Amino acid sequence: MSGPDLAFWQQRFDTGQLNWDRGMPSPQLAVWLADGSLAPGRVVVPGCGSGHEVAALAAAGFAVTALDHAPGAVALTQARLAATGLRAEVGTRSPAGSRHPRVCGLPRADKMRPSLRQ
Repeated sequence: MSGPDLAFWQQRFDTGQLNWDRGMPSPQLAVWLADGSLAPGRVVVPGCGSGHEVAALAAAGFAVTALDHAPGAVALTQARLAATGLRAEVGTRSPAGSRHPRVCGLPRADKMRPSLRQ
């Protein structure tokens, strides 16, 4: 099953059509950072988009690597970091020969085993 290609995503960032963008980090990430569920360490943010989570994690002391398929997303994330004085490794990555990055996301907290929710 194929999905939107790079041109599709790049056009969204070029035109600012980021309907999925809340303008802030994921609410669940904010909870985990606030309650100490996540201890600073090394983290990769695949599909970093506008960089809200990247900035939040960097501000919390994480060593962040942020990846996105679209150069427009990378530029937006880099600009967000520069504006706040935060640092992260940011770039585009896609497996050789692939049109789409292969990444996996975390399940929703309510779908995790109870031992992982704590």
